[in-house]
This record gives sequence, structure tokens and C-alpha cells, in this order.
Amino acid sequence: MTPEQEAQFKDYGCGCRCLIALANIDGNPISKAEFIDRYSPKYPLWQRIKQCGVTNVGMIFDIAKDLGIANEFTVMINKNDLRDGVKKGFIKHLILNTERLMAADGVWGDYYHCALASPAWPSDSSWLVSQVNQEIAVLPPQEITDDYIDRMRGYFLVLMP
Repeated sequence: MTPEQEAQFKDYGCGCRCLIALANIDGNPISKAEFIDRYSPKYPLWQRIKQCGVTNVGMIFDIAKDLGIANEFTVMINKNDLRDGVKKGFIKHLILNTERLMAADGVWGDYYHCALASPAWPSDSSWLVSQVNQEIAVLPPQEITDDYIDRMRGYFLVLMP
């Protein structure tokens, strides 16, 4: 991992940081440096556009499978189905992927971001969302509502055993 890659990973690697955290939680530890060294050659786009760690849904699913985090994957929007899947044990992990964020001035703007998510039990209308920082530490969760997720154009990347 070069210093340039590490700086880019800070700005563009939110999805990858979630995957590193989940691998560590699942007992398959990998460091940020090991991750970048392992996947940088597989994704030459990272060098070409100078955005080490940038991902799309397919890349997240490929890396999750390679790291042993999940064997099956899907994208879901229906939050009631998600809560039911978590209760029944069909869902191992959730990554919330969002496309917008409200700025301090109240204006919505484009902002593509990934964070770890889980239902906020016993609520039927909110979620606990945790950011994964540059040091791959999972930060304390914030509770957000279904409505707020909808306004962020959020959807869930579902990782199943």
C-alpha cells in the first residue's frame, strides 16, 4: 500500500472499509494494507482513475465472497422484508448504500456512501447505521428512520450465509 493509495482509500473506500470490518468481525482478519495490496491488482480502475477503494455493487459482492463474508447476495429496498430476513437468520450482514446526503444548509446533494446497518429493534421503522473509519474501527451506531433512508435514496446490499 502506497501513501497515495492510502489517501485515496480514505476518500473512496467506504465500501471496502465495511468489508474489511465484516471480515474481521467474522474471524477472517485482514488489514487495510493487506486488502489494498490484494485487490489493487484485481481492480486496475483504482490506479487508472486514482480512486483506490472505489466500488460498485458487483465489486462489493465479489470481494465479500472472496473474503468468506457471504456466499449469496442480493440488493433489497423493502425494509420489512429485510427485518423479517434478519429475524429468521437468512441475512448475515447488511451494508446500506446511499446516493444522497443532506448538507448542513438542508440541501440534498449527491453523496455515494456505504455503512454497516442493522434493524433498530424493537422499532419497525428505524435502523442502526455504523460508519467504518479510516482505521477500520466500527463507530457507534446512529439511529435513522426508513423515511430518511428513502430520502437518501438508500438501498441495502444483503450478504447471506
